[in-house]
Amino acid sequence: MSNLNKQYDTFCKQILARPIFLSYILKRCIHEFSNVDVFIIASKCIHDISVNQKEVHRLSPFITQFEDDTLEEGKAVFDIFFMAHLPERDQDIDFYINIEIQDDFYPGYPLSARGVYYGGRMLSMQYEDQIKGSHYENLKKVYSIWICLNPPKEERGSITGYRQQDHEERCSSDQGIRGNRNGWKEKRLS
Repeated sequence: MSNLNKQYDTFCKQILARPIFLSYILKRCIHEFSNVDVFIIASKCIHDISVNQKEVHRLSPFITQFEDDTLEEGKAVFDIFFMAHLPERDQDIDFYINIEIQDDFYPGYPLSARGVYYGGRMLSMQYEDQIKGSHYENLKKVYSIWICLNPPKEERGSITGYRQQDHEERCSSDQGIRGNRNGWKEKRLS
């Protein structure tokens, strides 16, 4: 990526990371915010916004391709990362949220797999802040929202959601496992 393109990319993310723009995304994509006014979301519910700063993971020195195409930095970062809470919760964190801007709709791997990985990283980053003493019930919801800039014609204007949810199915050792083994369900929203 050229230096000019990097600057353009960063400026676009900084604009999108303004609370008023984020509030429209939350209202449309996160059910808990669907009935909250965007101005309340923007002014009272969004905090700790970072652009290209919050680390997803450090890369191995053997990996040669990541967002800025250099080996010096050696890390991958969330495009936009922030925390949010519902207005009635008075500053308690309810959500860890990541927004990714994606140019390539078909990067050679399923975008959903990368989104699930980013969600997992947001869960694990809560270990010191939220879990304290193995209290996993304190984990907060995570959302990784991907905005694809150049989707195929049939995908334009659509939102596809992937959800991890509890799935319990009992079986004996002679029955094997039936059903959706990975617990992921796809839901197409429009």
